[in-house]
Amino acid sequence: MSGVRVVIADDERLARARIRALLTDRGRFEIVAECPSGAATLEAVRRLGPDLLFLDVQMPNGTGLDVLERLPRDERPLTIFTTAYDRYALAAFDHHAVDYLLKPFEDERFAEAVARAEAMLDRDRLRDWRDRVAALLVEVAKDDDGDDSTRPIDRFAVRVADRTTIVPVSTVTWIEGAGDYAKLHGTGQPHLIRTTMQQLERRLDPRRFIRVHRSAIVQIELVSEVRTIDEATVLILRDGTRVPVGRRYRSRLGALGIGG
Repeated sequence: MSGVRVVIADDERLARARIRALLTDRGRFEIVAECPSGAATLEAVRRLGPDLLFLDVQMPNGTGLDVLERLPRDERPLTIFTTAYDRYALAAFDHHAVDYLLKPFEDERFAEAVARAEAMLDRDRLRDWRDRVAALLVEVAKDDDGDDSTRPIDRFAVRVADRTTIVPVSTVTWIEGAGDYAKLHGTGQPHLIRTTMQQLERRLDPRRFIRVHRSAIVQIELVSEVRTIDEATVLILRDGTRVPVGRRYRSRLGALGIGG
């Protein structure tokens, strides 16, 4: 195979620019589109039929995995996933031998992934790759439905303008739900991530975190006191934060030895 037509999909402008720059010295690659959202990526892949897709796992208007799921198997281009790892388990990518770049990635790691992609394209091994991606999509779908066989997450990926900031789970004191979003509280400025409390409850280590309200999850070790204020149960964290306990969640406190 001679020229390789490439689509770069990432909602971070700087991330797209970095991949573009790293491909500049590789004359074999032709960047045919850059896409900031899942919807734009889906349209570009359908219209242009690229050979290689750099695909951010988490994007607005359809995640990277949503894009692949909506494409017929035979129309899925060879894909190198890019991710800062939020709720998606990298163990699943490893298990299915699907290549990914964990942000922030080094130039050497990028070169390794590209070389692997070139070898697959040269040897026309797309059918094998598509089989592995199909299996990955099934596994991720099971995880979303509650069949959580993956390890607990240990960090969050937070978007700040054109940057992705990694927030270790250990630094989060409590999490506040807000519809399809959650606010991470800890040291410094709170961070907003796109995920539900149900999804977080499944993915956080139950030995370290407990859901005490439909809109609140707290780090167990940081609970210093349980109070009853005006007939309502409230947790007092070490930093003085007061977190309400929902009636249906009160029984959990006694089971974990932090109150009753």
